Amino acid sequence: MLALLVLTAGSSVAHAVVRPSAATTTYYSVYGATVPGIRASLDAKGPGGHDARANGYVAWRYSFVRSSRGCSIGSVSVTVRQRYTMPKWSMPTDAAADVRAAWDAYLVRLWVHEKGHGFLTRQAAAKVNFVLMRVGTRSTCSALDAAASSVAKSQMRLDGLRQAAYDARTSHGATQGATFG
Repeated sequence: MLALLVLTAGSSVAHAVVRPSAATTTYYSVYGATVPGIRASLDAKGPGGHDARANGYVAWRYSFVRSSRGCSIGSVSVTVRQRYTMPKWSMPTDAAADVRAAWDAYLVRLWVHEKGHGFLTRQAAAKVNFVLMRVGTRSTCSALDAAASSVAKSQMRLDGLRQAAYDARTSHGATQGATFG
């Protein structure tokens, strides 16, 4: 999906593009034939003490337009990359039906939680895009660059707080049913 935003800034037209890339997923193997056995494997192998992880990356670039009024942003390009680390159960052929059902339900709910992090990352990218297009005009391009960098980094710090609040609100997915064992 490609989003294009066109804003009129004075007499010039500024363009902004948010480019989400395809998300990538890395799987780690978990083993066990019982719920407690699988839980122990998740605890031993999960990323950072959790069962899964979503890492979002937002990068931005912008160009300058110089005029008699000073320096302003001419175009903005924001790129979003999302990486997920998820468990993959190496299911024994004789795994009990109730264990398979519990795993399947858990995995769906775990994805819901992790995709929530991805949604927040895409929101952060849109906010970076928005604030960069609103930086305005500065007397010099280096002053504009400093202001643009500051507002973009501020949005990313806010994203970190929103991500942490999401985990707190959902108890790292537990309130969404992303618990196993």
